[in-house]
Amino acid sequence: MTGSGGDPQLARVLDDARERAVDRINEVVGMTTLAAEHPEVNAVLRGYSGMAESISREWLRRGRLTRRQAYLLLEEALLHIISTALPQVIANQDEKAPNPGR
Repeated sequence: MTGSGGDPQLARVLDDARERAVDRINEVVGMTTLAAEHPEVNAVLRGYSGMAESISREWLRRGRLTRRQAYLLLEEALLHIISTALPQVIANQDEKAPNPGR
């Protein structure tokens, strides 16, 4: 899901914005150093960012969630990711990630 309508320039702008959002989350929750040491942190937070975009659409465009429900879901998910899932992801580095340049 790029949201760019096939426009490569817009896709780059959106990707940069998503990376800045991940950087900001790292700053707010105090994980900047951890993210620098473990690229998995940014990958996991990019996944969270995608979920946040979808949840926001469900609230704002489709009306399937209230603002409070969207907030609670995103807050609880982020807390779970940071406290439980992310430490497990970092601990399970037993295989090498694929090389994206191939």
